[in-house]
Amino acid sequence: MVKRTHDDLSKQLNLLTETIINTVPVRKIFLFGSYAKGTNRDDSDIDLYIIISDNIEIREIDVMKKIRKAIRDKKTKPVDIIVSKENNFYRRTTYPTIEQQVIKDGKLLYG
Repeated sequence: MVKRTHDDLSKQLNLLTETIINTVPVRKIFLFGSYAKGTNRDDSDIDLYIIISDNIEIREIDVMKKIRKAIRDKKTKPVDIIVSKENNFYRRTTYPTIEQQVIKDGKLLYG
C-alpha cells in the first residue's frame, strides 16, 4: 500500500511539474511541507514553492493565477503554491521563514 501511494504521488508530481513548466517560465520547483518531510496524511495537500527569474516581466501573483488555472482540472490532491522571484527567495532563506524551511526540508522537483 505504501508503494502504491508513493507511485501515485510521483505521478501527480510529474503531472504538476510538467504542467507548470509548460505554463510559465520557472527556475525551480520545490516540494515542501508534509510530503517532503514524509509526515503526510490522507488529507494532506501538495505544497509547491515555485521560483521564477528576477527578469520576468510578470508579477508573482499573476504567475500564481496562471498556474492555478493550468492545474485546476488536473486529477491530483489539492495543491498549495507559493511563487517568488529568485533574489527574494534566496534573501529570505537567511531568516526563519518558509523559504528557509524549503531549503532545509524541500525536495527539488525541477531546476
